[in-house]
Amino acid sequence: MKTELGHIRRYLKKYWWMYLLGIGSVLLVDAVNVFMPQMTGEVTDGLDAGTIVMEDVWRIARMILIMGAAITLGRFGWRFFIFGASRLIERGLRNDLFAHLETLSMRYFNKHKTGDLMAHFTNDLQAVRQLTGMTVITTFDATVMLLMVLVKMVRYVSFSLTVVAVIPLIIIVVGDVFYGKAMHKRFLEKQEAFSALTDQVQESVSGIRIIKAFVQERRELYAFSKANAFNREKNLGVVRLVALVM
Repeated sequence: MKTELGHIRRYLKKYWWMYLLGIGSVLLVDAVNVFMPQMTGEVTDGLDAGTIVMEDVWRIARMILIMGAAITLGRFGWRFFIFGASRLIERGLRNDLFAHLETLSMRYFNKHKTGDLMAHFTNDLQAVRQLTGMTVITTFDATVMLLMVLVKMVRYVSFSLTVVAVIPLIIIVVGDVFYGKAMHKRFLEKQEAFSALTDQVQESVSGIRIIKAFVQERRELYAFSKANAFNREKNLGVVRLVALVM
């Protein structure tokens, strides 16, 4: 695992400035989002207590509009920079991987299945894109936003209410550990099923003349249907787990 992450790290260093701007945009959005409820709360409390005039309402409304514009720019920023960097990393990895395959001998391709190579070029690279894109955003966004919200709740709401609100978060963290292990297992099974399906198709296409010569079309069709059903079930296993948790 450390070796794979070390290989990706050199791509991350190449686009460090994009991640820096993207993370800055995430922090901007989180900071503004934390102050937004405070502004609306001032209006509500002021109207309820009769201590606020219409001029104050318009002033706070203008501030909320400015905050909304800042959130819009910030969200565009982290999507542009972080998602853009993850796409560039995926492209670089794909090009380097293909260039490396061109240098390998025929013995390598005889020993390694075509399905495995196809899985690396499709599902694995998509997983890397998720790791260098959405995972980066989720990590910083969840951590920073949680800390900001907890500080605000302790200072302006109630310490005891904050403690009660944190209890579900602890349960989520513990559950996420088991979710990660289960997802890792199902994702590997999904990769193996995709590899088997790709091999089945590749062998059928390359040996089509022999299949037709010995009238084995039905047998190959049955084998393809079986491999396809297995691949479908493993993909649905991943989807079901994601749907259950999310």
